[in-house]
Amino acid sequence: MPYLPSISGKHSTTSPGTRGYVWPQGSFPEPCSYNKLAKHLPNQDEVTAELQTVLRVPTNESSAHTQIDGLMKYLDQQIQSGETTREELQPNTTPFFISAFWHMQRPEEWPIMYSSARKALHANGILDRQVKGGDGYLKFARLFSTLAKEN
Repeated sequence: MPYLPSISGKHSTTSPGTRGYVWPQGSFPEPCSYNKLAKHLPNQDEVTAELQTVLRVPTNESSAHTQIDGLMKYLDQQIQSGETTREELQPNTTPFFISAFWHMQRPEEWPIMYSSARKALHANGILDRQVKGGDGYLKFARLFSTLAKEN
């Protein structure tokens, strides 16, 4: 079974008999995204390099946009090359996946793009249904932050 090194580039063990998991099972909101990269992409050194770049907390909105779109582009390249399929990687979950890491590092600055929050904002007519990529995440984050400040 393939595995990914931790984001720091060092292997970590969180339970007996496992390698490459950074978080204990159940402690991360959506570990399956991370596991899908390990399971479906053969070049784990390349995947690790991509993750080390995109999972660092961005310094501004422009960096956030670039990081999200960068990982989505990388995943699309892997799909187009035949390494894996769209169904296996689900690249549209990228903003959720990345924002969860950013939120752990700077929770006041980067909200997690949970689908339930997106759906609630859409149901109330304050967020478009089509929020994808870096642009979509930034729309969500701005709106979410504004609403959080009002409450």
